[in-house]
Amino acid sequence: MSSNIGRDPHARPPKMVLICPTCGHESPLGGDWRIDNRHDSTDDLAESVYVCPECTSDVTRRPAESLVE
Repeated sequence: MSSNIGRDPHARPPKMVLICPTCGHESPLGGDWRIDNRHDSTDDLAESVYVCPECTSDVTRRPAESLVE
C-alpha cells in the first residue's frame, strides 16, 4: 500500500517518456536521446528528430515551430 504523505498535491506529473519502437530503449524526453536538427531545401530548420542512442532509429519528429519557446 502506498502513502501520499509528504506529496505535494500541486506537483507536476513525471515528464513524458519516449520508447524506441525498434529496440525498446526508454528515456524521458530530455534524457539521453540524440537530437538531429534537420533542414529543408531552403536551409531553414524544418524539424528536430529524436534518435535512439542504442540503435540509432528515429523515435519521433518535432516540427521546428514547436521548438520555439
